[in-house]
Amino acid sequence: MIVFTTEVRDHYVIIHLHGELEGVGAPERLAEHIAELATRDLVLIDLSDVEPIDLTIGDLLLQIQHRRHDRDLVVVHHGLEARQRLRSMRHILPVVPDIGCALRGSRSMDRATAEAR
Repeated sequence: MIVFTTEVRDHYVIIHLHGELEGVGAPERLAEHIAELATRDLVLIDLSDVEPIDLTIGDLLLQIQHRRHDRDLVVVHHGLEARQRLRSMRHILPVVPDIGCALRGSRSMDRATAEAR
């Protein structure tokens, strides 16, 4: 069973997932809930407390990406091997080791965009 909590900030939302994704249709249903929570420009999906990182998680990320292609989505996981597995899956979302990396990367992209104007 997956439990999730959210932290909503001015410009981003963090969705922390905990547990195991199981059951037929689970990725679709969870992706729908997460898409509803993705109300900011930057959405961080923290999978650090999810096991196992398998194709079901890859399907979940594809579903979220499909539903919220209008948002910047970043996957967070503390484990090196899990990040490597996540990066090898079909989704094209960035995978970072912690929330700080995601936020620093987002600010760098914002500055570069502003300077290009």
